Amino acid sequence: MDPIQRFTFTWNREELERQKINEAASEINSLADSAAHLGGQIRRLLAVDQAQSTRIAKLEAVVWALIETLAASGAVPTAELNERISGALAPFAPPEPPVPEGPGGYRDAPRAAPGAPVPTPPRKPPPVVDVACVACGRQVPSSETLITADGALCEACHTERVLAGPG
Repeated sequence: MDPIQRFTFTWNREELERQKINEAASEINSLADSAAHLGGQIRRLLAVDQAQSTRIAKLEAVVWALIETLAASGAVPTAELNERISGALAPFAPPEPPVPEGPGGYRDAPRAAPGAPVPTPPRKPPPVVDVACVACGRQVPSSETLITADGALCEACHTERVLAGPG
């Protein structure tokens, strides 16, 4: 590459880098302006929140003064007043957590005394399945068979093969 081409290539590359840097700076400035605007919105929301908190506190004080006045005057029996207040507040109570169905897991399991053996839960016996012996053809429960390279053998046939030896 001759010096003029090298200069032109370098100049164009530097110009492109300058443009990218200027675009990034412009974007940073717009983000800073946006952040300043959001800061003002947040301050206004905090002021509204503070005003609402103050108003709620005043309303609570007035309600409690009225309740105490009603209770002290005897105009409404205390038990009835408590029932009415509880009924009025019931819709604002948090919902009850759902009760899990079935066993609750390891936390709900009964605990053994330290050092005591841990009880094992009872196991279901495997289902009884009849299998045909490959040597004699009899149907026998699978629990009474031995699996060999030839297939399932009943215990009697397997014993005969063992006694007969290899061959």
